[in-house]
Amino acid sequence: MKKSIVLSVVVATMFLGCSDNSSKNTEQTSVSKAKEQVAQSVKAVGEVAEQEVEKNIQTSSDAIKEVADSAKEIASNIKESSEEVVADALSSAKQSIDVASITKACVGCHGLNGEKNTMVSSGEGVPNTLSKDELKSALEGYASGGLNKFGKGVMMVSFAKNLTAEQIDAIAEAWGK
Repeated sequence: MKKSIVLSVVVATMFLGCSDNSSKNTEQTSVSKAKEQVAQSVKAVGEVAEQEVEKNIQTSSDAIKEVADSAKEIASNIKESSEEVVADALSSAKQSIDVASITKACVGCHGLNGEKNTMVSSGEGVPNTLSKDELKSALEGYASGGLNKFGKGVMMVSFAKNLTAEQIDAIAEAWGK
């Protein structure tokens, strides 16, 4: 009987021990599966986060490129505008210089701005009282020798015959009203 009790205890211990091991194995398997699922979830979240970061980087890059393109266009427009302003200023300065040099021979009788009466008692013949077209026509007439207004044709032809069409235009623009 002792043998049977001992045998029963050994079998029961083995049975309990085996079932305890099987329980531990089941727990370890469940823990391993849980760890694996967590690792997969973390990996999936990481991939989604990485994709979102890439999208944000691309969106930011596109926005930066758009701003840079706009800045380049604005800079180009400013450059064009400033070049036009400088060209206009140089043209005006050149025209002023040209008119001053062209009219050197004129100022003795007509004044610096064509404001003087040219010794005609009627007051006619003051260049800056004429329209631009009238002044241009008069200078062209004197230059060709075909105009002798107020008996001044001979004197005026000696000055006007040396003027180019551009110089006549410049004088008319500067002195005409």
